[in-house]
Amino acid sequence: MSWVEAELSGTELGDARLTKRLIAMVQALYEQPNKSVPEASPDVAALRGMYRFWSNRRIKAESILSGHQMSTVMRLSGHETVLVCQETSDLVYTTLRRTRGLGPISDPSGKGIKVHTALCVSDAGVPLGVLQQKSWTRDMQSRRPGRRRGIEEKESYRWLESLEAVQQQVPEATRVITIADREGDIYELFAHPRRVNSELLIRAAQNRSTKSEPGASEIKALFEVMETIAVSGEMTIALQRTPRRAPREATLSVRYTHLWLQPPQGKGHLGAIPISVILAKEEKRREKESAVEWMLLTTLSIGSLEAAKENLRRYALRWLIELNQSQHPYKRGHKRLQQCELDKNEFG
Repeated sequence: MSWVEAELSGTELGDARLTKRLIAMVQALYEQPNKSVPEASPDVAALRGMYRFWSNRRIKAESILSGHQMSTVMRLSGHETVLVCQETSDLVYTTLRRTRGLGPISDPSGKGIKVHTALCVSDAGVPLGVLQQKSWTRDMQSRRPGRRRGIEEKESYRWLESLEAVQQQVPEATRVITIADREGDIYELFAHPRRVNSELLIRAAQNRSTKSEPGASEIKALFEVMETIAVSGEMTIALQRTPRRAPREATLSVRYTHLWLQPPQGKGHLGAIPISVILAKEEKRREKESAVEWMLLTTLSIGSLEAAKENLRRYALRWLIELNQSQHPYKRGHKRLQQCELDKNEFG
């Protein structure tokens, strides 16, 4: 049995023939990852089978992922702690002028599909698999002004959906830490009910109102508070290559404290939230290099410099989803599909 067969054998598509077709498709693309879909297909019949599969409206993206999810859950069993990195990306199909079912993306001049992924990795940084992935297209029409929407109507709700999906799949005996960049700094995410052994580690984006303790009368802004906290020590981290930065090492000063986040205006019903805050800063910036500065909000209790360093190390593993693992194979796949110029979006 090949790796692809073992990985996807548990996929439930409602028809064994469809599962067999899926395995054959993935095997062909897995063996020739740099080829287009027609080039990777062993023959014309296989190519036609791929197109029929993509055109089958009874097949849902969630079902296609089901076998891989089962294999991922099996791999994470036995791990005391796993990390789940959430990330939203764009599949850009701007050049496919004839393709229907695409929508606006982050680039105002582009069009394509939005994809939100929850990638599970071990605490040591070994990728274990995708636990949840959702794709959608934005409406071309702009939202009517003046109407306040609930979190369920916003794109940011995907972070809560992923958290819930992960909590349902990962056994309670395994501690799961959800990691996200600044886009995940959503008050409703911190306020969302979490099961036992489920924690958050999110990079701060909002200069939120805080109190030092529940009964304190004085309210202070998060960013200003953290600048007054004394440096506890230093750590050196390896920075991975990005489109704007060469790989290098950075020495960071480390501060940490405990605060109570205050709910934003109009969201008082969510209540105040106890949180640990870690601030890591590169005090001596290299010439022509942007200084590294991470402010992390976590539901984990940070009571020592070592605990702060450990969670900075964990946050640094977020590059696995951003650069190297879940998103890039998917994007290579979308480039192969781009060469096929499908008539419509078959993935929504």
